[in-house]
Amino acid sequence: MKSSLILGLAALLLVTGCSSREEVDKKLAKGCEAGARALLEQAGYDRSLDKVKKPSFSTDENGRSVMMQAVTKNKAYGYMTDEVLVCVFSEEYSMGFITWSAMLEKLTIGDDVYGRHEGHLQGDMQDYLRLNDTVTNAMK
Repeated sequence: MKSSLILGLAALLLVTGCSSREEVDKKLAKGCEAGARALLEQAGYDRSLDKVKKPSFSTDENGRSVMMQAVTKNKAYGYMTDEVLVCVFSEEYSMGFITWSAMLEKLTIGDDVYGRHEGHLQGDMQDYLRLNDTVTNAMK
């Protein structure tokens, strides 16, 4: 009886874990999009994020990556440009994603890189902290 209960709980955690990866990936995609929007809305940028297409995900030694095809719109003239957004997150989670947290490490919009790149912080520390706050709030 006891072993059946343990096996049942383990199976439930495995099933929950599979669907939880999908839920976590949705949160990462929301965070990535929110971060890109926030950056491009700043006065120094000539474009804004118009729309994003379905994201793809991968994991490597740098963390969990979210890649999205995006369309940006020139603020002054309105022309559209296809660009690629890539966010890299460091994650911490327990078995079955019972507890999970993520931090944005790097955000790339076209040729622009924000966050940690090749061991160095790209941009101002305060901007990086504000960017992470925006991303974290979007993932809640």
